[in-house]
Amino acid sequence: MTDPSNDPRHTQTGPAPLPPPTAPDDRAGGTPDSATTPPSRRASHLVGGLLLLAAGVLWLLDVADVVDLRWRVILPAGLVVVGLAVLVLSLWGGAGELIGVGVVLTVLVIASALLPDQLSARVGDQNHRPETVVELRDHYSHGIGQLTIDLRGLGADDLPDGATMGASVGVGELQVRVPPELTVVVVASAGVGEVSTFDRSNSGFAVDVEETHGADTGAELRLELSVGIGRIEVTP
Repeated sequence: MTDPSNDPRHTQTGPAPLPPPTAPDDRAGGTPDSATTPPSRRASHLVGGLLLLAAGVLWLLDVADVVDLRWRVILPAGLVVVGLAVLVLSLWGGAGELIGVGVVLTVLVIASALLPDQLSARVGDQNHRPETVVELRDHYSHGIGQLTIDLRGLGADDLPDGATMGASVGVGELQVRVPPELTVVVVASAGVGEVSTFDRSNSGFAVDVEETHGADTGAELRLELSVGIGRIEVTP
């Protein structure tokens, strides 16, 4: 007698086995369950988002002149926060997404060493022409671009003796025009660039200039000028 199970004409009539379940395909529009996202990745997203939010709010407040920020202090503080986050998240299995943020902040911290202490977030051109001593500010600041301060509307009799005006530009050009009859003490520095005062010019890295121009009679104006990367020009 022939065994039916060995007969090629015999076929099974039972149900076929079900295929194993497959994971959703992102290319087909499927999205993985958020519960499967590693905690370290979710935490790195949170830290990165908070850093971007804080940077945006601080930048907005600085542009609106609500607060006067010192980015030379804020940037290292942000780098410390990222470094601590990377250290903590590495214990959970990874913090690769924050390492890129840390690299960018490190570059900015190194660059900030060349920039003035009082750095503005303004970008573009900025022009000031005070006509009276009341309109003259103690300090003018600009971020990226050109800052022009024209003091030729002020006479020697308008300024108190020993008056001081400061101005700083992060990256760009700082131009100051002074009355020809005024005695001017120029104290200028450039991280990388050129300092041109009247008929003298100095250029290179870490340029520091301190010069007095005028007849040493009457009122004296002290100019404290700085630029991170760029050029300073003082002319009558």
